[in-house]
Amino acid sequence: MKYDGIIFDIDGTLWNASPACAKGWNRVLEGLGETERVSCEDIDKVTGNPMDMCVQMLLPNLIKKYPDLKDILSLSEIEVIKNEGGEFYSGVLEGISQLSKKFNLYLVSNCQEYYLEMFLDLSGLRDCFKDVDCYGRTQLSKGQTIKGLVNLNGLKNPVYIGDTKGDQEATLEAGVDFIFAAYGFGDVKNASISINSFNDLNKFL
Repeated sequence: MKYDGIIFDIDGTLWNASPACAKGWNRVLEGLGETERVSCEDIDKVTGNPMDMCVQMLLPNLIKKYPDLKDILSLSEIEVIKNEGGEFYSGVLEGISQLSKKFNLYLVSNCQEYYLEMFLDLSGLRDCFKDVDCYGRTQLSKGQTIKGLVNLNGLKNPVYIGDTKGDQEATLEAGVDFIFAAYGFGDVKNASISINSFNDLNKFL
């Protein structure tokens, strides 16, 4: 295969942690005495954005009322995800392990660093990835974070696998190929390559 590196998104591509995230956020909202709640579907819609943007998009009024709301939500989210984790998409755990024997694998996400580390710990896949990076470390756009990882690892023809239009736009910014994980959260109309399951990815590569 022509690719010398395969870079994965996390949410909507490798697992779905929206139920755990929503549970953590709602614990905070209940503790603050607020009536507002977020659903799994709400989380799905903003997944792929940095945490501060997610809070701004879903709770714009409360972020004004509680300036440290993002930090409180993050702490609660950490607690729930540590205990419950996310739901891995079918074929991911076995598939990543198999792919790592044939390709150099990488991770780039718009998540915070704690989230990236929890994913690696809970999945047991840490040793499968040559390098990982995230918005929480770089404070850069996903495109620039991808580009930085590509340059650091000397990749000449990598591909990024993600599930949202934002992921696709990031690959254009980074100058890398894109494979659309159509089973995830997003809807990309003009992706040149789409897969309907993680097992399909293994067959394609």
